[in-house]
Amino acid sequence: MIHAGIGIPHEYFNALNAGIIGARYGLGTITSDDLETDGSKRQAYITALLERRTVNGVFAVKIQRGQYRQYFNDYKVIDLLKDANFIYIYREDLVAQAVSGHMSLLTGRWGRDDVVTTRPATNPNFFDNSLIAEIMDQLATFDKEWRLFFAKNGIQPLFFSYEGITGDLSGALQRIVTSFGLNVPSENCNYTEPPMTEYGAPGEPSKLEVRRQFAQWLEKQS
Repeated sequence: MIHAGIGIPHEYFNALNAGIIGARYGLGTITSDDLETDGSKRQAYITALLERRTVNGVFAVKIQRGQYRQYFNDYKVIDLLKDANFIYIYREDLVAQAVSGHMSLLTGRWGRDDVVTTRPATNPNFFDNSLIAEIMDQLATFDKEWRLFFAKNGIQPLFFSYEGITGDLSGALQRIVTSFGLNVPSENCNYTEPPMTEYGAPGEPSKLEVRRQFAQWLEKQS
């Protein structure tokens, strides 16, 4: 969406990101308490975002379910998102999502490269099948909660699977532009992601290895 000129979607309500961005905008450090309390500091932060992160008249934000649950009024739409267009991205493969989340929690790497953004585990147990199962259950709960949120607030979001976007990024961008009636040149939607090999540290099992062992463990549970 950034390359297509459809705002600058980012996890602005991730406490780590908010602390960095708030300081950059001269607001001091934005903490979890500031995000959770609907007070002047949170409002100043949102105002600064709208002033600096709006492109082609579009402000975009990425919000995880846990962030919305913690920082906003759970099932209600906050003022920032009233009359907004919603895009809901989900994974078709819940097991793959759980394994990926598990690996990220242990390594601190949340992208495909070697950049560490959260504290990695000291003694990571990549084959902790019980923990992967817990993460899978949590992801399923988050999915249910988002769908209830949309239903209770009369919201009809665009639904995209992660796998579908990966397979046809330009088609997804064009659908966003058309569905929301955005004034963005159609040629902006011809963006494709460069090929990228997922990073794996020396001695670290691949996600496929972790998934295979998890699948074997699941078979024994039934």
